[in-house]
Amino acid sequence: MFRILTAFEQVSERRRAESLLKQEGFSAVSVSGQRQLISYLENRQQDMLIISSSYAEDTPGMIRLIREADAHILIAAVMQTDDHAQNREFLLAGADECIAPGTDDEEFILIVKAVLRRAGRDADQILQAGSVTMDARSMTVTCVKLCQTLPRKEFLLLYKLLSYPGKIFTRSQLMMEVWGSSSEVSQATLNVHINRLRKRFGKTGCFYIKAIRGIGYKAELPQEAAADNT
Repeated sequence: MFRILTAFEQVSERRRAESLLKQEGFSAVSVSGQRQLISYLENRQQDMLIISSSYAEDTPGMIRLIREADAHILIAAVMQTDDHAQNREFLLAGADECIAPGTDDEEFILIVKAVLRRAGRDADQILQAGSVTMDARSMTVTCVKLCQTLPRKEFLLLYKLLSYPGKIFTRSQLMMEVWGSSSEVSQATLNVHINRLRKRFGKTGCFYIKAIRGIGYKAELPQEAAADNT
């Protein structure tokens, strides 16, 4: 379930991009001001950012800061002019793709999927992490000979953890990602869902969910867990 954040200065552009992405099954949210963009990225893990080249006074500088803060996020810049020198500036700043001005709706979506595919993330919502396959369309998790259909919250939680094996997520980040900012979910609820996942898959050895004392959780694949124990 890929989360894509769009940042355009024009309301019509924000609505167009968000609508196109949602039609393709992505989880898409639009932000307007720069403060809202930074706040959103600080509190919610995103898979991809699509940003207008004219979004900020120094958009390349903003992209550079975002890239330094999150090496995993994919960034596509929607250019306002067909200028190779400007494209180079954005790519050097950390953008993964520059989308040409005047790109039509179909090509826009194809470019988004291509960026995800190049990064090893299947735009058809299949996540492969080691021997684990997660299908967001059916909410199924397959590892070894076990295939289970998970409740939505458990699936989203595991999907987030296995999207970035070895990455530590705070409890607040996980609760925000899975239950949203408007939910009054407690840390106890998060712990219950983690324990359910451990009970379901703990004996398979396909992955391990480790608690990081005072911080949160991370998922580890067998080779990473073995390295930690050496």
